[in-house]
Amino acid sequence: MPGLVARELCRRREVVGRPLRITSFDLACCAETAGILADALGAEVRVDARLRVISFGEAEGRPNAWLSGQQIPASDANRLDHRGPVPGADFDARSRHGCKRVCGS
Repeated sequence: MPGLVARELCRRREVVGRPLRITSFDLACCAETAGILADALGAEVRVDARLRVISFGEAEGRPNAWLSGQQIPASDANRLDHRGPVPGADFDARSRHGCKRVCGS
């Protein structure tokens, strides 16, 4: 599968005619995957923590045991809603904000 993705990205890069830029957030497995694609495409990877997709609000930096006692599982109606009862926790707003900051739009 990564070979298919890399080939499609190469094809698109040739059509556009500009250097390919790969930006990943700093989760190790994501940066590693971005590196595999970058090697196949002859591109560089930029790792940017602003692309982290889940904010735990006031829970950030606390032990997992504390968070487990606070978090409410997301409903089946919206599996991406990981806010739970922790003030400031958000998924959608943080990921959109990070993408806008990194992409400059």
